Amino acid sequence: MGATTTLGSSAYGEFEEATPDHPGAARLVFDPPARLTGIVRTSDGAPVSLRLGLEVSFDSAPLPLVSSNPDGRFEFECIGPGTQRLYSLDEDWIIDDRYEEFEVVSGRTIEVVVIVHPHSAGRSAVR
Repeated sequence: MGATTTLGSSAYGEFEEATPDHPGAARLVFDPPARLTGIVRTSDGAPVSLRLGLEVSFDSAPLPLVSSNPDGRFEFECIGPGTQRLYSLDEDWIIDDRYEEFEVVSGRTIEVVVIVHPHSAGRSAVR
């Protein structure tokens, strides 16, 4: 398996109001983290080793979190549920638009295939 990275998980809080006789209480409950694993390939099926990042918040720059191994395999561990956008951080490759966004479910492992194309001169690898 390729490199592994931990990002975090979502949570909600439960709060008990304080009274003169009781200081109150708070409980923070985390959703079980998810995993995103997969393989990066060209449209011809050849595996690709490259640096990948996930957008961890709206309109943020992707973080260089993992590299796929020589077989194209990668893994993101302990990510929060919801829509995750995957980016190529390798200037030689760009992810096909149809393979860059995935719905991740709390407590589950999502396995994906990511298709990449050689970077062409009018398009940026990191958008």
